[in-house]
Amino acid sequence: LQGCVLASLWRTDWPEPVWAIDGLLPVGLTNLAGRPKVGKSWLALQIGQAVATGGHALGQAVTAGPVLYLALEDNPRRLRNRMTMQGWPVLPQGQGEFMTLREFDAQIGPLSEPDAVGRLIGQMETQGYRLVVIDTLSRAIRGDQNDADMMTRALSPLQAAAIDLNCVVLVIDHHRKANMGDTDPILDLGGSVAKAGVADCIWGLYREQGKAGAVLHILGRDVDEQRLRLTHNRTTGCWQCEGDADALKVTDARQ
Repeated sequence: LQGCVLASLWRTDWPEPVWAIDGLLPVGLTNLAGRPKVGKSWLALQIGQAVATGGHALGQAVTAGPVLYLALEDNPRRLRNRMTMQGWPVLPQGQGEFMTLREFDAQIGPLSEPDAVGRLIGQMETQGYRLVVIDTLSRAIRGDQNDADMMTRALSPLQAAAIDLNCVVLVIDHHRKANMGDTDPILDLGGSVAKAGVADCIWGLYREQGKAGAVLHILGRDVDEQRLRLTHNRTTGCWQCEGDADALKVTDARQ
């Protein structure tokens, strides 16, 4: 039986997945975490716009596709103001869909409930989303995030569905402690380590002490480990990628 399975693996021609952002944001489930007010939602909204319009994000061209943004911490007015700052256009029907917490509770429900996870996956299948943003995980899942079994039951089906549907599920989360000079996107995640175990990719957004920018530390199964320096434009509400954070740090020291 084992030989048959291995032979099937070798014979199958596996298609290459379409990344949301080439080399940075792969198909599957990605956890984007950081301290409060560091700019995670701004970054996620910016990526949503890039995917919905087929634009650019962090200096990379993005393949267009339908987007679902679960804005569970924002009211419609704040969401519209942020979208206006970032230059969101009026999108065709179904290209960009948004849910606030009230709509989420009425149509999907807390993802700690299996039926709610099934409803979200059904929506992903029906609408063919390229990107689903869950902002934030603590609003989408009600319960103890230190409960490894609960977190696994909630996130594993979403991760598997994202892979099958060639979709990216981007989950906004929080770090458990302040940055003390080092960055570890896995150890810094709040709650159960099961969240890191389920995720295909982890983004950690860290403010640089004494600087206006931030470092985006990326780890993943199919992604090379990277540390990118980002700067935030207060006028447009968008993050810009300046390049490799470690290389730029050496350059700054030389200057």
